[in-house]
Amino acid sequence: MKIDKNLTLFIPTKNRPSFIKRISKYYSAANFSGKILVGDSSDTSIYKENKLTLDNLKDNLDIQHFFLPGMSSGHACAELVSHIKTEFAAQINDDDILIHNHINESLSLLKNNQDISGVNGKALLIGIKDNNAFGDIEWINDYKLCQLDQDNPYERINYFLKNPGNLNLSIFRSKFYDEIYKKILNLSKINSYYEFEEIIHGVTMASNGKIIQNNYLSNIRQGHDKQLYHSVDIYNWITDENWQKANLIIKELIMENFNNYSNKTELENLNEFKKIFLKRYSLILSASFNKLNKQNSKRKNTKYIKLLLKKLLLRLNIKKKNNITSILNKKFNMYVNELNFFMKIIKENNE
Repeated sequence: MKIDKNLTLFIPTKNRPSFIKRISKYYSAANFSGKILVGDSSDTSIYKENKLTLDNLKDNLDIQHFFLPGMSSGHACAELVSHIKTEFAAQINDDDILIHNHINESLSLLKNNQDISGVNGKALLIGIKDNNAFGDIEWINDYKLCQLDQDNPYERINYFLKNPGNLNLSIFRSKFYDEIYKKILNLSKINSYYEFEEIIHGVTMASNGKIIQNNYLSNIRQGHDKQLYHSVDIYNWITDENWQKANLIIKELIMENFNNYSNKTELENLNEFKKIFLKRYSLILSASFNKLNKQNSKRKNTKYIKLLLKKLLLRLNIKKKNNITSILNKKFNMYVNELNFFMKIIKENNE
């Protein structure tokens, strides 16, 4: 299958050479014919390792590799979007996969429907042995991507803010990314990859059109203990010197859209904004507090994690065998072809 060239994938990475090796191998094997931009914030030695990996695949892939030392993922992406020349683009992390099988269907939907700003599908969250980039898949679960198909921008934005879900992994019209990342460049490092970055991205895309979800597998995400988003110290986040400025950027963006597209008064919209964000922040603070409590006792925390994993494995009826069909319950059987292709890439002997 020939993949439409009118798509750019832009990928931030930092000090994870095995994930860069995996994602580049995947798209090389898939004969991906679009553009790939890699923003590399790694240490110099790992940047050189990544460069060697990507240079070896340049005959098969159209890749540009940028050395952006010390940059956050949000700021690295801001640099990458200035190099996008295609009509459509997708931001993916180095540990994510945008499934190649259905790219053309997504692009066709965007081309034929100008009221749509983005397209995604179903997504899976997987666990790989020892949290490595390569190895055996040990568990699979659903991962929720956000769909916003309401006709009114206010309704889309309101739903997105009250029902947080991942929008970043969709394919979007490239022209909206400049507006997003100009704002993200005004955020501090921590705010450029946690909470505020996703809000700016989601609200901007939702204001410019519907985000449609199709009934095919579009993304595979890996759950592991090195995920940056879940490593954020919430106390450091709320006490960051950029906190107030970031909140004002968010408030201005959302209030502008609420006032433009709702039939409410400005005061009513302001109260709605306050309720939404007080609830979001209270949930974040509560989750952080509970997490710290569980970490008070290492033994208890380890016991809790083991119990949680045991329940997950039992619920999904997973058996640890080096065969994708052995870990697929009936729920995921429809994705066996996409997962088998991914399995070929992550076999340890391919690393």
